[in-house]
Amino acid sequence: MNPSQEKNPRKHKKETKQDEEKSRDQHVRATKESSSKLSGDDIEIAKNMDPLWKTKSGSSKLSNWESTKCWAENDQEYHMELLFRMRQLRVEIAKLSQVIDRLCQEIDRLSQENDEPEALVTQLQVEIAKLSQVIDQLCQESDQLSQEIDQLSQDNEEPETLLEADEKMMQQLAK
Repeated sequence: MNPSQEKNPRKHKKETKQDEEKSRDQHVRATKESSSKLSGDDIEIAKNMDPLWKTKSGSSKLSNWESTKCWAENDQEYHMELLFRMRQLRVEIAKLSQVIDRLCQEIDRLSQENDEPEALVTQLQVEIAKLSQVIDQLCQESDQLSQEIDQLSQDNEEPETLLEADEKMMQQLAK
């Protein structure tokens, strides 16, 4: 750590938040710009995707959310972190749904051509089943986040307006 960061930890925290916001914006833009055409790498991308809900050790990040409360300076900051995580989950769900749609289109195309080996179609169906399980898991975690946000909203009036703003933003992204 450099000396300037040691002297002013809040400044470092602010820069980190700005970096996170920039990263979020880039991630959302990249998701919007992705094409709906199935590329040969889609299956590998889905297989190797670093799931947001898992840590490197494989444990659920949901279990670490209580520790987030420890570093959050107040409920407002914690609420914003939960909203950010919910957005991340929604983006991942959207990306996985697109991959599943492209895989379904590819299966349809292969079954119409009928000159591809059935093993490939079976492999694609297995990949779709795996991705569907991932989406189900993401949806469950999104529901847990919603419950946590609802709890915070009951404690504080202001997060309700933040949640509404988040919902409007997600609706705009979906368009």
